[in-house]
Amino acid sequence: GFDNLGALGQPSVIGGTAQIDTAQLVSGGDSTSSLLLDGNSDYIRWEHEAALSMGSNPVTMHTYFRANASGQMMLAAKNHHPGSQRSWFLQKTAGDLINFVTYESASVQGLNITGTTVINNAQDYHIAVVRKTNGDWIIFLDGVEEVAATTPTGDVYEGGSEMYVGAYYPGGGTALWWNGWIDRFVLDIGHATWEAPFTPPTGNVAAAADESLLTWDAFGDRVYEVTTEGTTGVCAEVPDPIVDNTTTQGTAVLTTRHSFMRFAEVSTIGSDPRRFFAVTELTPNAGDTITG
Repeated sequence: GFDNLGALGQPSVIGGTAQIDTAQLVSGGDSTSSLLLDGNSDYIRWEHEAALSMGSNPVTMHTYFRANASGQMMLAAKNHHPGSQRSWFLQKTAGDLINFVTYESASVQGLNITGTTVINNAQDYHIAVVRKTNGDWIIFLDGVEEVAATTPTGDVYEGGSEMYVGAYYPGGGTALWWNGWIDRFVLDIGHATWEAPFTPPTGNVAAAADESLLTWDAFGDRVYEVTTEGTTGVCAEVPDPIVDNTTTQGTAVLTTRHSFMRFAEVSTIGSDPRRFFAVTELTPNAGDTITG
């Protein structure tokens, strides 16, 4: 679902009439909501922070979406054109193809890659843009390679732009509003989640119990209190916000992947490599418990 819109320790700004829609669930599984944008005034915005800088790091940006209209529309962007604050943008083009662009300086593009699959209206898709550990960029559509690994000419320019979901830059006269739904938008800087074809995650369901990767997005992009077998009390209400730093309590060791969507990897839980944990939802419905 798309229930918690806060990130980076700062509140998000909701523009226009952006709303949580419980009728159209584009990520499947047990998802309970999606973000609905009307195509003329809606967006979610976060102010610039250094933690949003992709630089030369591995990156995973992925989301579910469903378009209500044909033509050019912006899924997400950190690309304030006035003042030369360009960094990157992810859009559906005028020809209804997926396009991802990065800048290596304030005005010079470092990467411009476009898919070949025509995006249909009223159809659910999962898109993943990944910078692999070797530095190449790749795009997956519904878990299938859409754009082959491409080597950029340079790092992604940080700039000072805000980051938008559902718009390009409303304040500069070029909004390119998204018309449709966006669900489970995740930006993980420092971790290449997928480097080969995969099955997209669905809903708010945790990964299988024999996997060691615990990601907050697997539970709906919300904040959770986590406990593990053999620990006493909270393991990590919010992990250390510094990428690659660890938080330890009891037998659990959590490594922060990116505080934006609160990724963490369980590397040790006692002597058993499998993870055992109970997740108590703190928002939006305190007290609900998911066990995995």
